[in-house]
Amino acid sequence: MREPQPGDHLRIRRIGYAHDAIYVGNGEVIHLWCEDFDKSLGRVRRDRLARIVGRPERIQVVDYGDCFDAATVLRLAASRLGDGGYHLTRRNCQHFARWCKTGEARSDQVERVFTIAEGAAVNQLVSKVAIGAIAVAAGEVTGAAGLMAGLARVGTTATRGIAVVSAAPALAAVAATHKALRDDPCLPVAERAARERGRRAAVGGAAVGVGASMVLLHSAGVRGLSAVGITTALKMLGGGTMLRGLAVLGGLPVVAVVLGATVAYRLHRAGRRGSSTMSAVGADDQRRPHELGAAPL
Repeated sequence: MREPQPGDHLRIRRIGYAHDAIYVGNGEVIHLWCEDFDKSLGRVRRDRLARIVGRPERIQVVDYGDCFDAATVLRLAASRLGDGGYHLTRRNCQHFARWCKTGEARSDQVERVFTIAEGAAVNQLVSKVAIGAIAVAAGEVTGAAGLMAGLARVGTTATRGIAVVSAAPALAAVAATHKALRDDPCLPVAERAARERGRRAAVGGAAVGVGASMVLLHSAGVRGLSAVGITTALKMLGGGTMLRGLAVLGGLPVVAVVLGATVAYRLHRAGRRGSSTMSAVGADDQRRPHELGAAPL
């Protein structure tokens, strides 16, 4: 880690979460501190860095691609000293530090949790809707014949119907991944490039996942994509239940999307770590004080 300079955004890594603060120099920080996790005691205060961190290796300087100059950051941080109103998801320490640096009160930790939860809920809903549509399309016909009829009505053929069931959750996963890895001009160039790589990999993962589902369907049970082949494969994949087998085929592309995006993003970050593009930008590229006010804390 490079030596922190006045106006830097510091992130103190802890088990399960991180605490964020603005470094003001001489070993001191200004931060939104919640005493004993009691939000009624949360307020912006000035403290010795040693008071809130146990080991130096836990401290990380958060770099930005576009932010206010150091003097403005320090002025904004000092202007909030004594302010209260802590809220875990709407006004925490990371919201405060990000606001001081960019004028936007945002928290990557909170956004990440909500995006994961939202993505999981949407994927589950899309899977249920797709399977439900097949059940409705099957009408009064039950069993293997009903399932095949439902798949055929959804996708004109049973094989295409299965492709629809696989693709729908995959598209939802791509949308959630793009939201989690959305572009942010305030981030360093390397981080933005890593996110772009992750978004592209998510799209590729969806295509690979849907293709893998069809290959798995073809190879499981009685080989081939005939009625007998499809029903026996679905039963085998679902442990004897065809609808559960459909759920497995719908889940495989989701895993491919998330895994592909995560691996691509992390590999690109690891490859660029320590390069000059990860350092803070120069004063000529920084925001000016008059640009503040887009999102008051």
